[in-house]
Amino acid sequence: MLYFFSLTNKEGKKMQEKDSIQILEEMKTGMLCSIELPLTNSMKSDVISIYLGKDKDGRYNFFDGGGAIGTFKMPKEFIIKRDIRISKINSEEQTKGLYTALKKQEIKDRHKLRDSR
Repeated sequence: MLYFFSLTNKEGKKMQEKDSIQILEEMKTGMLCSIELPLTNSMKSDVISIYLGKDKDGRYNFFDGGGAIGTFKMPKEFIIKRDIRISKINSEEQTKGLYTALKKQEIKDRHKLRDSR
């Protein structure tokens, strides 16, 4: 089920902002989502990622499968200011691929930690 709105008036823009935040508040850790990240003022890129929950500072944490971004965090204010659209994704194939990449990254991080001691 996708929660993707493209409203153009001022009230519509505010609805979009609230909907993206509302979707994040309703999501559980490990759920797959699509995030429309701004690259420039006119260009945006869709990133499929796993929602990792909130950190102690209230920022939303995501993992994109070790692609161009890796793990990234976004505060609520940034999502609203940049009008970032977020939608849930229910694709078993994409979910398995991202979980596999996440586990591989966790194993690499553990080995790096062990090697640095």
